[in-house]
Amino acid sequence: MASCLALLAAYSVIALSSLPQSIARQSPERASYFRPPWFNFASKYEDGTVLGFRIGSSTKELVRKVAAVGTKGAVVQAECGRDRSARPLSVAESFIAATDEPGVTALAQREVLCLSLPARRVVLIFELSSSQVRVIRLSFIRNELI
Repeated sequence: MASCLALLAAYSVIALSSLPQSIARQSPERASYFRPPWFNFASKYEDGTVLGFRIGSSTKELVRKVAAVGTKGAVVQAECGRDRSARPLSVAESFIAATDEPGVTALAQREVLCLSLPARRVVLIFELSSSQVRVIRLSFIRNELI
């Protein structure tokens, strides 16, 4: 019984620390284990790298990196970062293959670029300013019960 309580205490300390946020930079799947009860994970990063994307990189570098992960089925969400008064997009226009460099380059001119990695259940939201990545928001959705 005492060992179970010690294990629970250690788990709680780790869950409340910054360690899961650090783990998520490479493996949001693993970091999510420290986010009960639904085991989803979300975090905002303002420095360093997140899943190979570097904060401070140019939009050109971002587009190249997006294209590289696009070979694994990644898509850019075209609706993300659009003016709310813009016409609605059709289903065919809503997602752009991450390997479509001209399309991604055009979307990277906005203040926000959203990349979905369906195979990993990850969404990355890049906040852009002055042709650079300023912030990366990462979301990993294990469970959609909320």
